[in-house]
Amino acid sequence: MAASKAHHVLDIGCGAGNPAALLRRRAVTVTGLEPDPGMARAAAKRFADDPAVTIVEADFTGRDPHRRFDAITLVAVLHHLPLVPTLRELRSCLAPGGRLMVVGCYREAGRVDLLISLLAALLNPVMGLVKHPARAAALPLHMTAP
Repeated sequence: MAASKAHHVLDIGCGAGNPAALLRRRAVTVTGLEPDPGMARAAAKRFADDPAVTIVEADFTGRDPHRRFDAITLVAVLHHLPLVPTLRELRSCLAPGGRLMVVGCYREAGRVDLLISLLAALLNPVMGLVKHPARAAALPLHMTAP
């Protein structure tokens, strides 16, 4: 991020703050927007000692409309918002030369896609057992977001 001059980053739908923590490694400031009160509190607590990270309990419409960012991230969020109006608003939130990064949900569009999704659904529990052989006492916080 810093190499691409993304000094000020907006993370929309930041959840418990996992993407914000990664972004903070390279950005000067990170602003996280999170509409869920519990997730927003958890993320704010996580970054309580880092003045460069600000968590705002708000959805996209609750952001500061006058602020511009060098980069904006949406991880598994865009599909929850009206596409065309949101993209227009996102564009107006970017500083000149800013970057929009979207990690979205993929919609299968044919037999090959469905076959790959089926294979992934079958292998996902196997990978889970390989990575975490012991049963967790509770779900990780980021997996409890509504």
